[in-house]
Amino acid sequence: MSAEDLISWGKLSRMLAGSRQTVRRNSIPKIHQPFIDELLKAINKVLSKLPDKAEAGGQKNNKITPTELDTKD
Repeated sequence: MSAEDLISWGKLSRMLAGSRQTVRRNSIPKIHQPFIDELLKAINKVLSKLPDKAEAGGQKNNKITPTELDTKD
């Protein structure tokens, strides 16, 4: 997952420019580019701390199995 995938671009645009249509993933006005670059850098720094398993999609086997306590009558 990339940093761009985690950003709510509409909400970010509204916060920066007052309109949901101004700042888009593929169209960032020059005035907002330094802020976006810093934000992406910070997100990537935090994401790099995740273990490789978590980046690959997380837990795949989340089946619940009965324990000894569940099966006793």
